[in-house]
Amino acid sequence: MLQHYVATPAQTAEAAADLFAGIKSGVLKVDPTRIYSFDDVVEAHRDLEERRTTGSAVLRVTQ
Repeated sequence: MLQHYVATPAQTAEAAADLFAGIKSGVLKVDPTRIYSFDDVVEAHRDLEERRTTGSAVLRVTQ
């Protein structure tokens, strides 16, 4: 729980900047476990509701 580690908005901003810098540099890998196309939105909802996902699930919406 974040509030146990940061007490001020400035600390939150600093922690977020460190996190995104780590992701950008490649030190941290953030790969979603599942990417759904917009056409599969019903399947995505079912998987989430039935707890068939772990980690991040992404719904890709393209034009």
